[in-house]
Amino acid sequence: MKEYSTMIPELSASKVAGFIGLHKYQNPNEIVYELLQKDVVGKVKIAECEKAYNRRSYSKLVNEVLRESPIMDCVSSGLAAAKKTTNVAGVLAEVEQQAGIILDLRRESFTPELKKRLADEVRGKVAKQREM
Repeated sequence: MKEYSTMIPELSASKVAGFIGLHKYQNPNEIVYELLQKDVVGKVKIAECEKAYNRRSYSKLVNEVLRESPIMDCVSSGLAAAKKTTNVAGVLAEVEQQAGIILDLRRESFTPELKKRLADEVRGKVAKQREM
């Protein structure tokens, strides 16, 4: 017998914006993943699929990339540069570019789209730590 969930999802305005493509940092796939993780049945099914196909969640991948030494150096140098200038946007663009180069060299198997998203995550980490 198949198990079906009776979960009724609750969506914030930012999640709805992500579903329709208006949120810069969230896409529909991530939102669906997060929603299914909140459901007991969905969480079990996702864990089974991740194990069977040797996959991991996007958030786990982001955390893994952000812990790599070259990326941590990129973040640190970006923060130091951002504190010394009023052109923080320029520093953030440079951080994103440097992160892209690092990812090109270290993560050849990733798609260009994924590398771009991860470089944007690195940029966002600098911006967040700089309290922008």
